[in-house]
Amino acid sequence: MKKSSLLVMPMTLTNMNPNNQKVDLKKWAKDFGNSLIGNPNFRRNEPDVAIIPIDIIVRDLVQIPEDHWWKYAFMREPMNSKFTDTERRRLMEQAIGCGREYADQCVEKYGTNDPNYIAKELGLNVDYPEQPQNGHRVLFAEYRDPNIIHIYADGVRRGEKLLASDCVKNELHDIDLNRILLSHEIFHWLEKENGKTIWTMNFEISLWKIGKIENRTHIACLSEIAAMAFAKRLMKLEMSPYVLDAFMDYGYSPKAGTALYMEMMIDDNRVPSKASCEKDMK
Repeated sequence: MKKSSLLVMPMTLTNMNPNNQKVDLKKWAKDFGNSLIGNPNFRRNEPDVAIIPIDIIVRDLVQIPEDHWWKYAFMREPMNSKFTDTERRRLMEQAIGCGREYADQCVEKYGTNDPNYIAKELGLNVDYPEQPQNGHRVLFAEYRDPNIIHIYADGVRRGEKLLASDCVKNELHDIDLNRILLSHEIFHWLEKENGKTIWTMNFEISLWKIGKIENRTHIACLSEIAAMAFAKRLMKLEMSPYVLDAFMDYGYSPKAGTALYMEMMIDDNRVPSKASCEKDMK
């Protein structure tokens, strides 16, 4: 990957709060940026960034190739420090291949890429509650054992409001947020059902070994990378679904979406748009 000598971005921003505390942008983005897969902390201090228009955010992020998201994807991985960048890239490629393979298998088996039809054929119960029961989470969709997928209507509705802009449509085209989220969660069900053979559930690393006793662990982010690749392949998306992390977070907090966008751009050695690098002095 080519490094940009123009990339000069302070990773700690001053937060306009009563104590004038400093906020680490990387740590904050990691905390907030688990949109599709986690639960960021609402009791955080938002970084003091100037809000950049959502059409500029998506314009920049859709240019990041699918296999360039490895640093961002591993950012929230507990075992991240165990890998070199070369290993992260290689694992990213393998996880993408896994997701694509299962998407192709679904299309071949069911004769369609419609996730609603596939979910029905798989015996999955899909519902659309307003929000997660735990109100302290920003979560757009989740799979729950044994066969339930929740697509949270409030987050989708906020995203669809952003999609109403012609400028955003020009970048994201006619994407269907419900179908993308559903596709992502279908993969997690497929992982459970194919746990003994699917690569994401069988790749492990050794944490320690004493004699014949060994502690091994899975790498959680590989499941998310594969789920993103599955959704991209099934929905025939031109962009990586990781773009939706910043896009849909923006629906709840433009500052959150902007900060996450900045982190994504930095992780791929790209220069965030100038407006996002300046504080809002208004």
